[in-house]
Amino acid sequence: MTEELRKRLLEGFRDHLRTPYVMFANYHEAMPTFTKEQIDHLGDLARIALSDDETERLQKDLNVIAESIQKVQEVAGEDVPPTANPVPLEAHLREDVAVTPLPQAEALAGGPKTEAGMFVAPQILGGE
Repeated sequence: MTEELRKRLLEGFRDHLRTPYVMFANYHEAMPTFTKEQIDHLGDLARIALSDDETERLQKDLNVIAESIQKVQEVAGEDVPPTANPVPLEAHLREDVAVTPLPQAEALAGGPKTEAGMFVAPQILGGE
């Protein structure tokens, strides 16, 4: 990432953080990214009953997120490769080595109650 691009990104985020979302320029004039119907549909897919107030709040919040993403996309030019994480991550995994498994009796010894070679747990579902 070039230094100039880094500065532009930081300045854009600083401006965004200083400005409450209700104060965005042309917020009410711009066509919303997410419509009320789309928010209701998302609620239905998630099996969540949303009140009108919750739908309106979620619509505003999701539109703020979409606007923020749009700002980043405007700043990131062709010279910026897409990334999932700005910090390179490296998985530190152990060697995959075959070992002798823990004997069943020893594994079950740590449980509070066992029966027929299995842990016994309280029933959490009704007789449905």
